[in-house]
Amino acid sequence: MFSEEFIIISIVVLFTIGILAFVFWFLKRTYAKVEVQWKQLAEDLGLNIDIPESNWRWIMQQYPSVYGNYEGFQISCYTFARRSGKHTVIYTGFQMHLDNSKRKTLSLYKEGFFSKIGKALGGQDIQIGHDEFDKKFIIKSNDDRFAKSLLDPRMRDLVLRKSHLFASDIELTEEDELKYEARLQIAKDSQREDFVDLIKLTTTLAKRIQELNR
Repeated sequence: MFSEEFIIISIVVLFTIGILAFVFWFLKRTYAKVEVQWKQLAEDLGLNIDIPESNWRWIMQQYPSVYGNYEGFQISCYTFARRSGKHTVIYTGFQMHLDNSKRKTLSLYKEGFFSKIGKALGGQDIQIGHDEFDKKFIIKSNDDRFAKSLLDPRMRDLVLRKSHLFASDIELTEEDELKYEARLQIAKDSQREDFVDLIKLTTTLAKRIQELNR
């Protein structure tokens, strides 16, 4: 007969193995969904896809990336993991290269709890004179006139209609790129579709920026 101690240890070991097996199965299943969505993303945008070759990419957090020319702009889309305290957070984003020879900067994001606190404490953002837009979005730039010209009535209305897509900020940097990164792992059709819509919106912004830089 097995001793009571041996039985308890065996149960603990089997339980631990079961938990690990479930975690591995869940990670591999989620990664498979992610790959399917990224392949479709590449097809949606007419871009190239790069899938890591490692058979263990699902556990090593090596994700697909999509890149190429979209509407005249070089774009790269990617996913990466970032440590946040004791946890790992998955982010997805894109970078779009454009001519920003006048070195304008812009940050456009939806107003949230913390940004409201910042405003209450005296934080400054650009007001474009449209109540709904000014209440819903925070705008920062090194050139107020540029930001107001960029967000003309047509662009402003488009951004308002697509405001549900913003989970982070769209940022124009002095290094000739528009970029966006948010806490997101694309594993569903709806997530991919929203990401594509945001890229299309950013492309429209990029075209307007190019016009203002001429």
